[in-house]
Amino acid sequence: MRLRHLPGLLTCVFAVLVSNPVHGDGPADPLRFVPGQAELVFKVENPARTAQNIFNLDLVREVLNIDIVREFYESTNSRRFLQLLGYFEKELGHKRFELLDRLAGGGVVVAARFTGTPGALVVVQGKDEELVKKFSKLALKIFEQELARQEIKGKVGKGSYRDIETVEIDKFRLAQVGATILFATDSKVLERAINCHLDNEDSIVASSSLRDARKLLPPDPFGWVWVDLKKINSIQAFQEGIKQVVNISQFYPFVGPIGEMVQKSPFVAVGLYQKDNQFLTAVRMPHGRKELSDKAALFLPEEKDGSLPLLQPANTIASFSYYLDLGKLWNQKDKWLNAEEAKALDKIEKDLGRFLGGAKLSTLLNQMGTHQRFVQTQAKTSPQPNNAGTFALVLDMRDPGFGKSMETILRAAGLIASFQFNLKMTEYKHGPYTIVSYKVADTKSDKKKQPQNPVALTLAALSPCFVNAGDSFIAASDVALCKELLDLLEKEKRSKPTTATTHFQVYSSGVAAQLDALKDQFRTGLILGLAMDPKAAQKQVQELIALVERLGTLQFETHYRSHEFRFDIRLRLNN
Repeated sequence: MRLRHLPGLLTCVFAVLVSNPVHGDGPADPLRFVPGQAELVFKVENPARTAQNIFNLDLVREVLNIDIVREFYESTNSRRFLQLLGYFEKELGHKRFELLDRLAGGGVVVAARFTGTPGALVVVQGKDEELVKKFSKLALKIFEQELARQEIKGKVGKGSYRDIETVEIDKFRLAQVGATILFATDSKVLERAINCHLDNEDSIVASSSLRDARKLLPPDPFGWVWVDLKKINSIQAFQEGIKQVVNISQFYPFVGPIGEMVQKSPFVAVGLYQKDNQFLTAVRMPHGRKELSDKAALFLPEEKDGSLPLLQPANTIASFSYYLDLGKLWNQKDKWLNAEEAKALDKIEKDLGRFLGGAKLSTLLNQMGTHQRFVQTQAKTSPQPNNAGTFALVLDMRDPGFGKSMETILRAAGLIASFQFNLKMTEYKHGPYTIVSYKVADTKSDKKKQPQNPVALTLAALSPCFVNAGDSFIAASDVALCKELLDLLEKEKRSKPTTATTHFQVYSSGVAAQLDALKDQFRTGLILGLAMDPKAAQKQVQELIALVERLGTLQFETHYRSHEFRFDIRLRLNN
């Protein structure tokens, strides 16, 4: 029998199990069914509470009211699903919101094994045993009727194991044990799960690794994931993939330390959290800088020397702050590069000497500081090519000589470019600092001299600039942004580093501003792609932009502590 239609039924079943909540007394832990050989466990602790919190968000309601989304819910498949859901409600005597708590109030667990004999198990822990029994029979009846309607050959088989009735659908196995529904990829997985429960042994509940993972995570997640990295690292294909990440020098600065962490850590734990309009995904591993190689230590700061706070000028799309000691990397390049690669860097330094006005690349890198920050904004006041927005790089400095050397180098480069692209240099005073900017000269009086080179056309819409600002050096694509950053640096007065190695944040207000600049293209796409009426397309674009602006901020933080790794993803929705 082909299983093309099994996912459809399972979707309906699980939709009933996550529709809406009613709180009650906690039943037994569904983890008791999961064998100790499991290498991945994912658990939703309280599906009822999770569904309630998510469905009550204003943003979710707004999404459901957008015309495009509403059209999906009014489709044939959606109507069939709602009819099926209504049938479950009628036959079981409860509204969908109450069914959730009764059928899955104890949690939902998905477990899998990848080594040896692979297999997977789903455990749905209910509170009302009689209702779970009725639901199982009803779902099975509907599935058999659908097979008959589709004229699909084969049938649903019945069996038993240790006096527990089982259901066979092709290679898959299902069973109801009290108020618990089990779904396994094969009979051996199902039998092992039943043995764990009846014999009260060999369950993942006894795993010390799982207990340590739960302790490492913040308390009270609505869901969590545990992965046994010791076993996963024994898979040859996985081993080879991580080795490639760790051993390729060009990739190592970006992903090498995390690759080592995955190789050496016994497990990785992920916690999912939600409180009001804030969501958090917390990734934890019980190893940190002290467990990594000397090579990795070159790229990682002590906790007191993490990244600086983010810069947030007006209409920021994205802001990035990170720690990177390029001077140390150059001085100890033999620790992370092979002899041939290190020699190639020395050659690059020699070749660049003629362009750096006598300054050496190694000297510049050692003068530059360990903290760098990058921002991208959507400028509303000045048109940008392709609506790309403006951007800036803010470099920390160990030695003021870096700023003086960079100013000399960039002035010389600007002088050469001015002849090729007809640029005009302008200096702006902003407080005690001098901003040096370049702009394409006004050639409106002579159309033949209008810039045709793509670089010149880009420069015509930008005002690239730089400024040596005390202990910071700013290179920006727009003078207005440069001035704003100088003001922000003056206010923060050399802020203390955070504990995060890297800190990245995306702002929905800036993204919405960029989308607004591209609204004509989006509207045209809807008209041509979906044959939408121009007025309707315009309304859809406006609704989508307003929705994006409501999303708030999306933040990523990486922490390499002495004996712990943390990676946090935070979504803060606007009220």
